[in-house]
Amino acid sequence: MNKDQIVSILFSDLKGFSKIKDDNLKAKLVQTIENDVKNHILKQDNHFFRNTWGDAFFICSYNPVDLAEIALKMRDEIKNKNWKRYRSNVI
Repeated sequence: MNKDQIVSILFSDLKGFSKIKDDNLKAKLVQTIENDVKNHILKQDNHFFRNTWGDAFFICSYNPVDLAEIALKMRDEIKNKNWKRYRSNVI
């Protein structure tokens, strides 16, 4: 990396996550979202660092457009999942 390299940072977490009282459901939810992000959204060439803390994601990229696309895909993945069906399958 040269000294003029652009680095973009995305930090995201789930709205309302802390209001969920069922620890088992929270753990399964975090695992599902992390798997979706790792397996469907993040590619070797669109980021260089990723870390998670519970429901929070910290992702870095050298390309801000790639990071914006990651953010939109994360939103769509969460928004389009059938959560009623998901919950009935994990409880």
